Amino acid sequence: MIVDSADEDRGKSMHVHVERATMEDMPLVWAIAAQQSDDQATRTQLLAASEARTLFIAKRGFNVLGYAVRELTFFGYPYLSALAADMAEDKQAVAGALLAYLEKTNPADRLFASARATDRDQQAWLTGFGFVRSGEVQHVNPDGETVYIYMKWL
Repeated sequence: MIVDSADEDRGKSMHVHVERATMEDMPLVWAIAAQQSDDQATRTQLLAASEARTLFIAKRGFNVLGYAVRELTFFGYPYLSALAADMAEDKQAVAGALLAYLEKTNPADRLFASARATDRDQQAWLTGFGFVRSGEVQHVNPDGETVYIYMKWL
């Protein structure tokens, strides 16, 4: 799927192709993940998502711009468990392209996501893309921080 996203900061269109990740894409996916957290657990989770065919990538040509993981783990509903964009790219445009693809190919009438209570940026991003807060879970993280659950009707 090709997605045109307006890149207002640079005054051009960003032609992005979204597809399922393959093993050949993993070094580029890991490089993006390393910009936030370069730990073995993240690499293992992304590899498992690729093997389960739940890892999606946004590409321009051969360059991987970002990734998303959509799993059927939230009471049988699709759950957006990870989303990241290369720091050198327009994060909103890349995230928007990935989300548009996930929504179009979503196997249900809704999509869930979550954000830590202290992560105001993630909460604002989810709200900006049409998600609504639908609940919270306490004591799910080792540090005990509350996690807000978000849902979007499709």
